[in-house]
Order: sequence, then C-alpha cells, then structure tokens
Amino acid sequence: MPVHLMLERTAETGITERQDIRIIKPDGAVHICLMEVRSLEGEPGREQVQAVLTDITERKRIEDEIRKTKDEIEIQKDFLETILNSIPAYVFLKDREHRVTHINETLAKATGRPKYEWIGKTVFELFSDRALAQKYYRDDEMIMAGGGQPRFDIIETLPTPEGVQWLHTQKVPLKDETGHVTGLVASNIEPAHKLKIDQNKLQNCRSNILNLVNVL
Repeated sequence: MPVHLMLERTAETGITERQDIRIIKPDGAVHICLMEVRSLEGEPGREQVQAVLTDITERKRIEDEIRKTKDEIEIQKDFLETILNSIPAYVFLKDREHRVTHINETLAKATGRPKYEWIGKTVFELFSDRALAQKYYRDDEMIMAGGGQPRFDIIETLPTPEGVQWLHTQKVPLKDETGHVTGLVASNIEPAHKLKIDQNKLQNCRSNILNLVNVL
C-alpha cells in the first residue's frame, strides 16, 4: 500500500497500520524498514498520525537465510528418500543416539511396519525380543564407537510377519567434516539358502551403501 494511503486510512479510522517498505539510501544501499503508522490524540477535527520506521534489514536477511536453508533441507530429504527407495536391499540410517532417522520402503514393507513408526526410535522400542535388540545395539555401537570402522560381515536375523529372515548386514559410520561419528547407514540382504550368499548381490549391496555414504 502506498505510504500516503496508510497515513490517510489511519487518520480516518484510528487503526494502526504496519507495512514493510524499501528505502534506498544515498549510497545506493537498500534497506528494509517496518513502517508503523499510529493515530495520535489531537484537537477536535484535526487528525494527527505518527509514522515510525524500524530498520529490519538484518532480520529479513536472517529470515531469508533460514527459509533458504529449510528449502535446501527439504530438497536433500527428497533426494535421500529417492536414493533409499531405489536400493533393493533393506536400508536404514541411525543417529549417534541409536535412533532411526530414515528407512526405505523395502524395509518398511518387509516388516509390515510403516516408516513413521520407525523414525526416532531405538531397537529397544522397535523389537520386543530383548536379546535381539541388545545384539543390534552392540553391533551398531561397535561401528560408531570403535574408531568408526565399517563392517561388511554381520550375519543377523530380522523378525517379519512371514517369519524370521537371515540377513547379511553391512554397516558404515557417518561422519561430519571433522571426522566425528554422527551415526551410521546400514543395508541388509537376505542370503540365498540361509547363509549361502549370492556374491554378486552382496557386491552390489556394498557398492550401494558406499555410494550412499558419499552422498550423505
């Protein structure tokens, strides 16, 4: 709304008006200000208004950065979901507190448990078998606390509505820019004939998980 209309409307109605405006300074710098127009008490028949400008340029810059960061995070999340769901193996990610942060559709369908039921939970909340949950936890902690070394040789079971599956599991630590372990990513494939593993499928799975770590 043009400034003169803000002034006129406040003078007529007595209602405070607020609006962001752009001001160009003599040096060419553009500043964003919050303009607040208030009605003041005056003599009868002589309406008076007061306009107050507050420079909010820095606040707007921070808000824009936050909005851009949120947009980038959403794009990254969508990209990650696309990658996870394109991998035929069971894939999940955990943070350093052993909470599940992502799983793919393949794992969700195999366990009959929707993805939202996994997110933010530890194995002790997800599996009623305490001994099984403790094994999962120990294996994960070994990856994250034991120098951050990947393992490609874990054999474990997974309870599903169709029965227990034997899995060959590969786990790789996730690290930040300083090398600090922040979590892990894991993929599981079901060995053909129990523990007889299809080596081609295993190699493909290993390549997938290493590529995923590079993306993350």
